[in-house]
Amino acid sequence: MAQDLDALVVPDPSTPFNDPRQLPQIKVPAKLFYEDGVVAIKKIVDDYFQAS
Repeated sequence: MAQDLDALVVPDPSTPFNDPRQLPQIKVPAKLFYEDGVVAIKKIVDDYFQAS
């Protein structure tokens, strides 16, 4: 398990999962994961960290 994670990028909606470290979740529309939405996912993640 990676120890340097600051947050988890998860599809929204998503099934519940075990997150023992209780990391913040960056929710990304699920369709971007299967529609080659890499650029859109990167923008959402970048915006999340700029707002933090």
